[in-house]
Amino acid sequence: MADRAKHARWKRTVILTCAVLGSGAGVAMAQQQDTAAKDAAPSKDTAAQPAPTDTVAVYDGGLQAGWKDIGWAPRELPKGAPARLRMFNYGGWILYRPKLPGAYGALRFRFTAPESYGEFLDVRLDAPGAATFPHVRISPEFIVKKDREWAEVVVPMEVLNPRSEPFDRLVFRASKEVARDWVLFDKVALVPLSPDVAAARAAGGGRVGRGDGRESKMVIDCTAPSKPISPLIYGIALDGNKETTDTHQWKLGATIRRWGGNPTSRYNWKLGRAWNTGNDWYFRNVQLGFGAEDFLESNRQHNVQSALTLPLIGWVAKDTSSVGFPVAEFGPQQAQDDTEPAGGNGVRRDGTPLVPGAPTTTSVQAPPEFIGEWVKSLKAAKRGVNMYILDNEPALWSSTHRDVHPEPLTYDELLKRTIDYGSAVRKADPEAVIAGPAEWGWTNYFWSAADFAPGRPPYTDRRAHGDVPLLPWYLRELRDYEKKTGVRLLDVVDVHFYPQSNVGLGMEGATDPDTNARRIRSTRALWDPTYKDESWIAEPIQLIPRVKQWISENYPGRACPLASTTSAP
Repeated sequence: MADRAKHARWKRTVILTCAVLGSGAGVAMAQQQDTAAKDAAPSKDTAAQPAPTDTVAVYDGGLQAGWKDIGWAPRELPKGAPARLRMFNYGGWILYRPKLPGAYGALRFRFTAPESYGEFLDVRLDAPGAATFPHVRISPEFIVKKDREWAEVVVPMEVLNPRSEPFDRLVFRASKEVARDWVLFDKVALVPLSPDVAAARAAGGGRVGRGDGRESKMVIDCTAPSKPISPLIYGIALDGNKETTDTHQWKLGATIRRWGGNPTSRYNWKLGRAWNTGNDWYFRNVQLGFGAEDFLESNRQHNVQSALTLPLIGWVAKDTSSVGFPVAEFGPQQAQDDTEPAGGNGVRRDGTPLVPGAPTTTSVQAPPEFIGEWVKSLKAAKRGVNMYILDNEPALWSSTHRDVHPEPLTYDELLKRTIDYGSAVRKADPEAVIAGPAEWGWTNYFWSAADFAPGRPPYTDRRAHGDVPLLPWYLRELRDYEKKTGVRLLDVVDVHFYPQSNVGLGMEGATDPDTNARRIRSTRALWDPTYKDESWIAEPIQLIPRVKQWISENYPGRACPLASTTSAP
């Protein structure tokens, strides 16, 4: 921070004009203009590059050679005509050219949009990796010419790229919600600061980027229409180890709490305080110091909504003491818990997985009727369950709970269990909010556990289902089921998200500067289509826009996921 401060000093005045309004009021428009001082130094990577003498066309009646387009706004790029985009839902358009050479004076383009949109357009540069670039709101100071409905825009590079960092893409995005009318773009180019541009700016058009620091203004219009967010984004998950002792969780301001995690797949509601820990702790049945009803009552007392995981795996703990791989039966194992009765991790000392015994070693059957009875009792007792989640990360059952479900989950089994158990929930509580499939992460948005099972040809399950990714297929099948039967089994699409770039979770995460920066950047995987995930995934995840698109294409009307590193709802 010290080096950055030495090279760029900012002078800023903030003007706030705001009346005290009701809860529906919000910030509708914020415009901030910052100007670097004269001594802002370019980076070594670009300082030696010659400034181009020719315009580099990007889009001119069509995408120019070497350029590619991606984005999340519906768009048409007709040959010999302007590009057309629908920028509702904060839609965006990205134009990129790998290994883009040279330095540039400005970005120039023409656009036209409905007058009702106002100042809605945000423009920035981007690049793979950690570099960040300013978001620039296109306001009248950047417009150098008006030709009927078309506006010609010039944004100097000292505004878009004040540190002269390498970039390879241009990002155009709606900075506020707009309608579905077309927005047209043409004559997009990277240009030197030619004499006509300089003259236009001197005459009052375009922004003067360098020079003495000057005052900037930010205006907040509190009378403009607001867009509310769901209060349920502030959710947390149950911590089974601290449920009876932790008071801090009630001070966080959380609005919903989730009864979830691996052991809840084997929770026996009739015993009240029994579940199985799976491979997290030697496949052991344990007695909890609390039960689901205690969890629900605690939430009620603290005015927190409840999301409750329901077992779909078909087996729940039969007692509070049995173990899945007892040493007395299976012999010594790679790791074992000597608590009586002694249980192991299900792996021989040579690393060979043990074939599990009968599920009845630890469990009793839990068919759909068993779960429906639970939901019915909760509804009758008015326990205040706001959402029912259809189990927890079922694609991992053959690992997490392999003592009772050793076979990898397939497309068809996931769908069948969703229909069977979801129908029981809907029958027991017609107004229930049902969420699923609660899958664990990246690979299981696209493939089933069977697609990666040892000893099987890869991807055969997906190919047997039209080579359609798992989550879109699942949504489509449930849509068709509802059309056929009139029974809706899914209200919320629930997927889990864990950063894969080795940033650590909980107290295990490192706190060195590099890890801290990577941890902050990792959240871009939730929304940014230009962010290449810094992990084995090595491609953009853009989880929320991606799942929204899958929903709109396959089962419109479902709520979008709220993803979390803690699997919170």
